[in-house]
Amino acid sequence: RRRILFSSLDEACHQLHYSRSALRKLAVNCKTLEQLYRLIMNDQKSTLRDLYYDHKHLYLGQESLNRSISNLCEVLNAQRCQLNVTACSKGLVFGRLCLTPSVGSEDETPLDCFKEPLLISESFISHTPSSSARFILVVEKDATFQKLIDDGFFQFYPRSILVTGKGYPDLTTREFLRRLVDHLNIPIFGLFDADPHGMEIFLTYKYGSCSGRVEGRKAVVPTIKWLGLKPSERDIFPIESNQLLAMKNVDHRKSSRVRRRAESLKEEDIVKELDSLQSRPFKMELEAISGLGVNYFPHFYLSPKLRHILTD
Repeated sequence: RRRILFSSLDEACHQLHYSRSALRKLAVNCKTLEQLYRLIMNDQKSTLRDLYYDHKHLYLGQESLNRSISNLCEVLNAQRCQLNVTACSKGLVFGRLCLTPSVGSEDETPLDCFKEPLLISESFISHTPSSSARFILVVEKDATFQKLIDDGFFQFYPRSILVTGKGYPDLTTREFLRRLVDHLNIPIFGLFDADPHGMEIFLTYKYGSCSGRVEGRKAVVPTIKWLGLKPSERDIFPIESNQLLAMKNVDHRKSSRVRRRAESLKEEDIVKELDSLQSRPFKMELEAISGLGVNYFPHFYLSPKLRHILTD
């Protein structure tokens, strides 16, 4: 294997290696580099999706391009936005929040996030947030996000902000959350599935992705606290057995990987719950709680956990 793409002669810099059997990877990275060069030289921006469709015969799948972009960001020690690449909006925000665009923006009309859920766009990161909310709640899944709204979450917690990254959060959603926390100075909590993926997603919000060395401090939310769902809570709530999902071999392998990261980060609660998960034949999703009845999630599950911040 020969090193053929690197950012400097410094051996400590990130390098890409290729073998004779990795010619497609080389072709993908070279084409991606060409696309990035054109964007920068022409002062243009493009989405990941558009870049993929420009040469989908080469990339074969969106994930192939995404990996190439991430690798090149490492080599160039640059964030994706610095290379004029944007992502399609993915995350949603809803609640007591107003976003005011910066002076000189094309549209300076403030955005009221309590009219309807809004897709979190990259432009939101430059907006100035104002809010009477007392906390932010991050929910792993879009389905749970919508269920909480439908079940009257804001009747119980009118001064709050709901956010979902719709699964694994994109960079824009994480940067947006960091901006909210820094400007509003309010607590932030998270609800995730009681499985290895849910706990990995929590760690991603708090510490960034495992491969995100160039993401920087703007893409992490170190103050986020894990509310649940926790494997050990199976014994507390009346969850029916048909709401439990079997732990498969792939789940156990994932659990071991997440446990190693949690241990290195000294996240003792995560380590303990992963040990509990490994000793059980099942895992749980947030739907196991939301399916217990209307208002059960906001009233019976969340209320005891949030009580200490609800009193004036």
